[in-house]
Amino acid sequence: MIIYPKVALKDATVETLSRRNVIITADGFAGVIYGGKIHYIDPTGEIIFSDFPINQKDFYSANDADVVIKYVSSHENAISEKLIIPENLDLFELSSMGLDAAVICLRINSRSSDEAKSLYERSVLLRPRYKKLQNLTFSEASEYYQKIQMLDPVIRHLDSRYFSYPFGSGHFHGNLQKSKSFTIDQYLTQTFEDLMLPNTIKKTTYVKYLNKNIFMQNCLKQEAPDFFIEGDRLDYDVFSAETSSFNHWPRELKNTISPWTTQTKRRFNTMAKEVIYRVCRSNQYTNRYTEYMLEKHAKNLSIFCASAFCNDAGDKRRVKQLFNAGARQLGHLAALA
Repeated sequence: MIIYPKVALKDATVETLSRRNVIITADGFAGVIYGGKIHYIDPTGEIIFSDFPINQKDFYSANDADVVIKYVSSHENAISEKLIIPENLDLFELSSMGLDAAVICLRINSRSSDEAKSLYERSVLLRPRYKKLQNLTFSEASEYYQKIQMLDPVIRHLDSRYFSYPFGSGHFHGNLQKSKSFTIDQYLTQTFEDLMLPNTIKKTTYVKYLNKNIFMQNCLKQEAPDFFIEGDRLDYDVFSAETSSFNHWPRELKNTISPWTTQTKRRFNTMAKEVIYRVCRSNQYTNRYTEYMLEKHAKNLSIFCASAFCNDAGDKRRVKQLFNAGARQLGHLAALA
């Protein structure tokens, strides 16, 4: 599909641009590439400049789309809710779990907080790759920080049963299981009264755990599996281009599962596939993505989503062990044989 998009100029005139292919953005709306970046367009073809950058990955040509093309109907709709950044101590804990984004956030916070400065200086010692982040200029770090706050469109509509882990006490998880399910989008835009969360836990406790979990889920979703993020800590063999990234495991992960029985491996494999199946069948997504793109997105979700189907604390501990050994996403668990 080809159009001649328009741009509203400062003097209130409209300039018509050269012909461009319409693309479908990661969250399912029509857009075009202008100035080297993806922008939404409204039904008239006018480019919408958002105050908050949209996802620049996982787009595809409108010619390949088998869904009805949707348009952002107003400039206000183009502005997304921003991810809530956890507290400094929580960011330090997240950095200890291998989240580069947490180190960047501490770097930015260190400009205005002595606590953040101290935690940032400690965090860069936790991974060899973190030391390279010190070479970023503040401008580069700030740009990265803006991207960190972008809420992934698939994460936005994720059900609460999938993003309530890994952080939280048994009491916290028990109350969430009893409450009505809600999405991350609802959590960011509605009041606690609207969410109808049980009042047996303080609101500050809900906020602390939910913000940490959502931040981690969002960061892990945006990791490309073929980057092998933890390659500075884990022992990967030479990678073959013929091998799927999710099947390329470090030695530590192989050692973790080697004592497991076939039944245990099959159980965890089923957990991951169950989450992927349910996400791919959710009405929140089926009208936004092709089947191929949706499955690709679902496999990139955090391995902790599978904790929703763990029958006991032992299985939840195993999920954490798998994560520490390099299985960070559902695709890794779905490849478990």
